[in-house]
Amino acid sequence: MSKFKSVVTTIGQARIAAAIESGEDVNITHMAVGDGNGSATEPTVGQTALVHETYRLPLNSIKIDNKQANWIIAEAIIPASVGGFWMREMGLFSDKGELIAVSNMADSYKPTLEEGSGRTQTLRMVLTVTDTEAVSLTIDDTLIIATEEYVNDVLAAHEKSRNHPDGTLTAKGFVQLNSTTNSSSETLAATPKAVKAANDNANGRLPSGGTAVAATKLATPRKIAGVAFDGTADINLTATSVGAIPATGGNVGFLNNAAHYGIKPGTWEGVGGYSAQYTNPTAPFLIPYGFIAPKDISQYQPIIKGIIQTAGYGFAAAVSFGTLTSGKGDFPSAVISITGDNGTHAEWSFNPANGTFVSPGDVISGKNIAAGGGFYESTGTVRVYSPNNKPTSTDVNAIGRDVCSVAGFISGDPQAPYMRNSNNNEVVALARQDWAIRNFVTSITRGAQSSMTMDGGLVEAPAGCVLTGGNGNEGNQVGVALYRPLQMWRNGGWVTIEG
Repeated sequence: MSKFKSVVTTIGQARIAAAIESGEDVNITHMAVGDGNGSATEPTVGQTALVHETYRLPLNSIKIDNKQANWIIAEAIIPASVGGFWMREMGLFSDKGELIAVSNMADSYKPTLEEGSGRTQTLRMVLTVTDTEAVSLTIDDTLIIATEEYVNDVLAAHEKSRNHPDGTLTAKGFVQLNSTTNSSSETLAATPKAVKAANDNANGRLPSGGTAVAATKLATPRKIAGVAFDGTADINLTATSVGAIPATGGNVGFLNNAAHYGIKPGTWEGVGGYSAQYTNPTAPFLIPYGFIAPKDISQYQPIIKGIIQTAGYGFAAAVSFGTLTSGKGDFPSAVISITGDNGTHAEWSFNPANGTFVSPGDVISGKNIAAGGGFYESTGTVRVYSPNNKPTSTDVNAIGRDVCSVAGFISGDPQAPYMRNSNNNEVVALARQDWAIRNFVTSITRGAQSSMTMDGGLVEAPAGCVLTGGNGNEGNQVGVALYRPLQMWRNGGWVTIEG
């Protein structure tokens, strides 16, 4: 019993049967191989996929066997650059991805070139069907790789046949020899005998010297760029005679619309003043004078342009330098333009009329940015503050400095604030708010009234108090004196003023 076999799957049988009935072919396009998950496989009709597929590729050919009319032979070729897996099973798939047939095969390892060995692997699978017309036998011609066996068979058949094209005036091919010298045929080839006869005949008609002399002189002299030429002497073609470009450079009018072409080591073409660049033709203009932008239409004219993207990511962008015209009576602006492949766009422009530079985003400098006329906000009317444009007290809603040049803390001590008089450099100490609250009197009042007995002697109110009234004490009579303490508001409370 055969150990290796191929079977048409249930899906394949159904597809072929439906094709026979409907007339719509089954289009088998791909072959796949698998490693059977490390074990030999037994193909079954119920399979819908290989046990473990490792590689799938388009068919190289699919044809009916010359000897067996109901055999369809499918062939695929795995290139030497592909490998690193075992092959124990094969499958044929339709263009819809259906497994039409499956087979097992002898274990075979497909190496890679990196492993030190490589080979081109040809795989063939025979499919037996009852009606070969139900299977489409077309493949993509661009995928065909001729096997050595196929090439040898075709060459052998070609050598044995006489099916070769005849030579013509426009194509190579087989020709028939002929020795006549008076034939007008354009399909026969002259033999050496015919050529000799024609040459002998020509020499007999030429002047003394034969064909060699005649070949060096034109029958009718001509001129090349005004220089006489009859074929007997060489002529020297120079830039002055034919307007050619000299190898050493020089003025040649226009070269692709450039006014100058030159090779002059050590000299930079077109050097000079800025004003001369408009008319100086020494350095070539990529866009020379004479090209006109449309009137009343704004238009961008690229001068230098290129596209680049990042491998593996894309993000292509076209970067160009050019001019932008408004279509009005003004000078073009110089523009650097960047346009991404997703439509992202940014441009930087330079206006020659006023020197304005316009940027769509931040302008970041690694060093200082100098501005002769000052910096302004985007409106162009409000100037940004700087040492050359200091804000006034009104601008920042502050009190004027007057003659105070510096304010701070003595030796950095927050308990010792001060101000410096700019006229005489005198330091004036300032009181902190909490110190002032503790030490400054902000209000004075009288406390609650009290009384004391007067016995005719000297009467004094207690310390910190004032007499406010009394009675008696005349003639050493006993009387009463009234008094109240004086109080001041300090440090958040009323404090009696002591004597």
